[in-house]
Amino acid sequence: MFEDLFPVQLNHSYIIQGNPVTSPSELKDYLISRNLFDTENPDIMFELYEALDMNEGHKIKEWHSLASYKGKKRACIIGAKFINREAEQSLLKILEEPGENTHFFIIVPDVENVLPTIRSRCHVVYLDKDNKYDSWAKKFISSTIKDRIDMIALILKSAEDADTSATIRFEAKSILDSLELNLFTEFKKDTNNKNTEWVLGEIIKAKKYLRNPGSSVKMLLEHIALVV
Repeated sequence: MFEDLFPVQLNHSYIIQGNPVTSPSELKDYLISRNLFDTENPDIMFELYEALDMNEGHKIKEWHSLASYKGKKRACIIGAKFINREAEQSLLKILEEPGENTHFFIIVPDVENVLPTIRSRCHVVYLDKDNKYDSWAKKFISSTIKDRIDMIALILKSAEDADTSATIRFEAKSILDSLELNLFTEFKKDTNNKNTEWVLGEIIKAKKYLRNPGSSVKMLLEHIALVV
């Protein structure tokens, strides 16, 4: 998977679009197999986050400030379903002043959700993107409003608190991505369809609001269910 994506000479920082749950472990094994890092090296930071928040951002910053162990390469491998805005600012400060022999690998579901200022300081890598909600989105679009609300309720039911669950926010983002892709495909067939154009705008807004930790996932998805 990674053989053709990473050069012999590693860049300082990478933003990787992939599965934030499984890809980090696969990447770690690959880097070790290339003898760039070893399992005995204490300078490998490996973390998986539901949501990377400000506190975790500070921990990464503290790790980055430490000296390298015996001059070896250091690696920070992070998998995050969501990165809060405050944490993004902390990461940005690190990437603006990179440490010597230190490499960052930040794996997220969608690189477009990461601040442009962070992306501009990183090498962007795209792994295969899971589009498991494609058929779900097609059914959602063709269903009645009541059925759409029921489909959303079924997904939200899996979380105790849908508005604080990073997993549900991750799923909601995947849903909105699939809806946007399906509707945009239809819009290209009839670019004069102002209603579809407006709905696409509402989906884009919902994706933006979804990044705000205080937003209601339930309200955002139900709003889309009403306007599709």
